[in-house]
Amino acid sequence: MKYGQTLLNQTHGFHDHNIPYTPLKHLIKTHTTPTPSPSLSPLLTTQLSDALSHITDFLTLKHHEYTSRVTSATRAYDRLRRSTPTEQKLASFYDKLLSLHNSLTALETFKDANRTAVRKLLKKHRRWTDANAAAKLEAKLDLTTPFAVEFGGLIRKVDRMLQLASNRLGEAASAASSTRTASTSKRGSPLRRTDSGVNVGPTWLGGGRGWNEFEHGGSDDEIGDDGEGEGNKFYVYSYGTADEDGEQRTTGWRGWFGGEQAVGDEETALLGKGEVEERRLPAWVYFVAPVASLLVLALLWVTPLVELADDPGRESGDWVDLCIAAGVTVGFVCSCVGAWTVVWGRGMDRGTRALLAVCVLAGWIVAGSVVGRVSG
Repeated sequence: MKYGQTLLNQTHGFHDHNIPYTPLKHLIKTHTTPTPSPSLSPLLTTQLSDALSHITDFLTLKHHEYTSRVTSATRAYDRLRRSTPTEQKLASFYDKLLSLHNSLTALETFKDANRTAVRKLLKKHRRWTDANAAAKLEAKLDLTTPFAVEFGGLIRKVDRMLQLASNRLGEAASAASSTRTASTSKRGSPLRRTDSGVNVGPTWLGGGRGWNEFEHGGSDDEIGDDGEGEGNKFYVYSYGTADEDGEQRTTGWRGWFGGEQAVGDEETALLGKGEVEERRLPAWVYFVAPVASLLVLALLWVTPLVELADDPGRESGDWVDLCIAAGVTVGFVCSCVGAWTVVWGRGMDRGTRALLAVCVLAGWIVAGSVVGRVSG
């Protein structure tokens, strides 16, 4: 892969501030000769100097910006450490620290990628011209200042806060987990803690942490002194369980606002909470097929007898044949539907399935007896 494309890939989000690697490479390739060109040196020097100056200004500005943000995050963490924050406030703060860490890492990658780009451009220039011209060009460029800005110290500070916040979040979740388990042990499983200390929901909820956040909400990337930020993000925590057959479903949820709306205690900031209705059909629905089969067969069995009682001299062959055919057809269809619910029906425990299977079998036994009596 050409380094121009690699540079774009490594500086995603900041690529507008990259060294113009491809145009400068083309300029060097098309105008550089073993004999130095008098017109190339000033042009190349000017363009490289401008690009390096832009890198310097950009990285310096970002360093000031993120130094302020890390300082603000540190104050917010000190406030949280001295208090007893709610679980959702800790989760919100952790997410903002994680976003801050990712941005700082991206800036460090941007710096390294552009430093490599400058090194490659100068190497190409040295290859295609004489040593004196290359040395003069490099002497005119400030190759140190643009890449002297260090983000490593800020990254290490955020790393420490992430670890501490993760531990606090794990402790808070463990305490909440014990409370929820005691009151909802038959309903589902709450947050669990991984080896890394990050709280996650059940793996079937998509893996990752149970705290989900809508991105790009106002200026939510900024962390205020209260650890909450200024935007309108909200958080949703869902938990679930698995039945005896391994079917997994959500059984409960909680949600709350982040940002400025997350004031007061948990109930004040709460967006909503509740149990998820289990979308399973009532047990009686699964008995409709076999019961309907029995009723229809009984009705078709009684009808010809009533007709014969009213008119003893009437020929019954047509009625009997019709009732037998209709009864067997309806019984077959209803029993097949019942059998399908036994095998593939959802929301039933094993006892319900067994009882339904018995009803289907009973329907076929009754159907056989009806056919035998009517035909006899």
